[in-house]
Amino acid sequence: MPVAIVAGDGDTTVPVATNARHIAGLLPGASLDILPGGVSHDTFLNPCFPAAMDDHAAICRDAAGVDRREVHRRTAARALAFFGSAWGGSR
Repeated sequence: MPVAIVAGDGDTTVPVATNARHIAGLLPGASLDILPGGVSHDTFLNPCFPAAMDDHAAICRDAAGVDRREVHRRTAARALAFFGSAWGGSR
C-alpha cells in the first residue's frame, strides 16, 4: 500500500528520528518528506487568529522564517501529487 509521510525537522512533539524516519524505515516503499527550516508539529495546525497569538504562543508561533500558510500549501500540493500517482488520480 502506498504511504507518504511528511514531517517537520523542528518537531519536538514527535521527533523525526524516532517517529517519521523510524516508521518510514519499517514500511517498504514509503516516501518520507522532511520539511526544513524549523517546521514543527504545530506548524500543521491552522494559523492562529491574532488575538490568540499571545495566549497560545506555544502552538501559534513558528520558528523564524517558517510561513505556516506556505507549509500548508506545499503539503497539500504534495498530498495531491501523492494521491494522483499512488491511486491513479481522481475517481
